[in-house]
Amino acid sequence: MKIKILLVDDEPKNIELIEALLAPEDYVVEKANNGPQAVSFLNSFQPDLVLLDILMPGMSGYQVLEEIRKNPATGAVPVILLSAFNDKEHVIRGIQAGADDFITKPFDKTELVSRVKTQAGLSVLRRQINEKDKLISVIELVSDAIVITDENYNIMHSNALADGLLKINKFKGNFASFLAEKYGRVIDKNDEKGTFIMEIPAVNTTAMSYISIRFAKSTSKSGKTEAFVFVIRDISEEYGRNRMKRDFISLISDRLRAPLAVINGYSRLIAAHPPEEQLAQLALALVRNAELTEKLAMRMTEFAGMDDIYYADREDGYKGNSISTLDLKQMAETFETVYKKNYELKENSALTDLKKWQKTVLKELIENSFKFSDKEKVVLKVTADKGEICVEDNGPGIEKSEIESVFKPFYSLSKEQQEEYTGTGLGLAVVKRLAESAGNIVELMTPQNGGLRVVIHAAAAPPDTAIDVMN
Repeated sequence: MKIKILLVDDEPKNIELIEALLAPEDYVVEKANNGPQAVSFLNSFQPDLVLLDILMPGMSGYQVLEEIRKNPATGAVPVILLSAFNDKEHVIRGIQAGADDFITKPFDKTELVSRVKTQAGLSVLRRQINEKDKLISVIELVSDAIVITDENYNIMHSNALADGLLKINKFKGNFASFLAEKYGRVIDKNDEKGTFIMEIPAVNTTAMSYISIRFAKSTSKSGKTEAFVFVIRDISEEYGRNRMKRDFISLISDRLRAPLAVINGYSRLIAAHPPEEQLAQLALALVRNAELTEKLAMRMTEFAGMDDIYYADREDGYKGNSISTLDLKQMAETFETVYKKNYELKENSALTDLKKWQKTVLKELIENSFKFSDKEKVVLKVTADKGEICVEDNGPGIEKSEIESVFKPFYSLSKEQQEEYTGTGLGLAVVKRLAESAGNIVELMTPQNGGLRVVIHAAAAPPDTAIDVMN
């Protein structure tokens, strides 16, 4: 930010001269021709330095100085008095009134510029110290642990809660190195923001705990990185509850699948050798519903993991950084066997560098292409490039009036489709939830030549907001 100087003098020639002398320094200069005008600028302009002439008609420089010191917004702003007097009495009176320096007319260019630079620099430093003190007071009051580092992750400030959670009260070095060496967590230097979960090992009688760390870059108005702010929270209790819920749902899901498999098996046996035709139809209805319930049981565990935000943020969670590869041909062959439909892949290569959520989304979309296809051959074009996922098929597509509805969990198809397809109605709901949790949006389109095109891409980012952070 440019330094702002308020120049007060009733002589226009003096103002022009001083303004010309200061021009090379690129200061922001506001001019006042009298005392009352200068006082009116104190709150609106909020100067970093005031150059103030003593002898002015009406309201003298001493009176203006008194108003400057009474104003809470400018009480600490340095003031340099300008005067044609060079006697000791005026200098002492000026200092007693609260002036920081004294320059006599006519001005020496070098002396004027030098003294302005000194006082302006002290003003900025004093403001930064005040802001720093305020910031430290604030971060000590918040309920979360806070660590603030410079652009290279060197710790500038940390509150008492951070010291208690991470034991960094005696550590004032590099925070990224601290996390890597003590907890094995590496922060990518190119990351502007992120969230991750860490396990804090048990020590003596202290049980293992879990903390979440969210961090974001703070920039100046020029776009330069000035700091990183880390917000740390003890999530042990909530993490434990979520883990118990996830484990319980997984257990229920697992216990349901065994009796369902028995029901399914006996129903198929009856359907294959029915004592009468009506019983065969009933047996097939049992098979369809048993298969549907079994699929729902399997989905329960997946949804439990998605709803657990702490599990999702883990390295191996849906939003974690673990990377894998998807073999499109192998997946298509699996669905070819399940749905008894031939296929053709427009892109027959493996997709690499996929996160877990992307891989899950692709599986859902490709299976839907097979499941709902009204053709003998399923034609697929699947791409994943630069964060955008696109799956296009030659199926029946989706009516525009239904596009919003199909993302709802358990969305009901028409009666004819329900009889033909055994599904849970969760596929696109899963796709939408996973995409949105990673900051993406899902778009459905029906090309002119038919079929369905699903595109997943990053949501438009809001305009960058510069944040001033003191060093």
